[in-house]
Amino acid sequence: MKIAIFCDTKFLTDGKGNFYTRSNLRKSMLYPIADRCEKLYIVCRIREGDLSDIAVEDVIKHPRIEFLGVPYFRGFLGCLFGKKHILPQVRAAVSNADVCMLRFGSNISHLAIPVVKNMGKPSIGHVIGEFDMEIRENPRHVPFPGLRQIIAHWMLKRNKAAFGACDILCGVTKTIARKYAPPNRQVYQLIDSCLSEQYYFEPRRSESKNIRAVYAGRIIKFKNIQSFLYAVAKLKSEGFNIRTIIIGEGDYKPNLLELVSSLGLKDGVEFTGRIEPRRELWERYRSANIGFLLSFSEGLPLGAVEPMSVGLPLLASRLDYIKDIVTDGVEGFLVDPANVDEIAEKLKILVTRPDIRNKMALAAYEKSKLFSAESQAVKLLQMADGLCKKV
Repeated sequence: MKIAIFCDTKFLTDGKGNFYTRSNLRKSMLYPIADRCEKLYIVCRIREGDLSDIAVEDVIKHPRIEFLGVPYFRGFLGCLFGKKHILPQVRAAVSNADVCMLRFGSNISHLAIPVVKNMGKPSIGHVIGEFDMEIRENPRHVPFPGLRQIIAHWMLKRNKAAFGACDILCGVTKTIARKYAPPNRQVYQLIDSCLSEQYYFEPRRSESKNIRAVYAGRIIKFKNIQSFLYAVAKLKSEGFNIRTIIIGEGDYKPNLLELVSSLGLKDGVEFTGRIEPRRELWERYRSANIGFLLSFSEGLPLGAVEPMSVGLPLLASRLDYIKDIVTDGVEGFLVDPANVDEIAEKLKILVTRPDIRNKMALAAYEKSKLFSAESQAVKLLQMADGLCKKV
């Protein structure tokens, strides 16, 4: 079977056929799929770059994986203006595939679904997050608030229509798939933020009250790292020592640096930047006691899945999508991301009650095993095989 995956634009190449991604579509997911099919095509935009600093083990290079790059464009407007140059490559990819998997809301997927339908190819739609949230919340894309809301509404409408046109509808959680699926359509969960076995480590017990909390992901406003810092400052005034490790980069980092200074947390907060290779990232996770993810919106985020794989209990937003990962009071605590007092209250429990923290750590580790890359690859191939048999 040949599968084409139409995905977001966070892929890079070194110009020599080696590809690498920092997006959710990691090699840990791609390799088990490629091992089980004849050919796996990855369709995305391409921009060459020097990746000489990337570790060999992080390069995506598999004999059954082929990248079919479309001309580089920037944003949804670039996609629309470059449509006539993009569509020939999209048609070529669709014609090669037996089944097409379209990740939403990717601009490439939106352009591809009419081609998929016209060629009569079976399709699997996969929702990986909020279609319109980043446009609504991030002025970097569109600086004018009113215009930003109009564009976000339009993007939401067109992506819902494209997603609903697929034969099978999946989401990183069923909750998010239902949000965008037409009424009465069956939805499935398919996780792409999954891990291979090498990234699972049994939790280390800790009785210390000197806690290290870790966040890894983009540093942007709606990831809401700021609420955690306010909670840490509140507990510091009560005499508690919490060290915060923030891994990643983003346009909100200068704001957080200023906030850390104003809250008097300079000695207790570390900004590491991006950490590569991944084995070094995992060492950072393993050096911590808890993970936190207080976003105002999420799909099924790596920022939750990865810390759980080493047994870190999570302090996370009380969102429908995260409830599919973390049960409140079991693998961690769910809180209102805008309520600093509630965040501080639950954080205080994790600091002062090592018995609760260690129990949650073990539960988080056991839950993380559900995110096996191999099990998700088998699920995808079963869906694809079922579609092929119906054609």
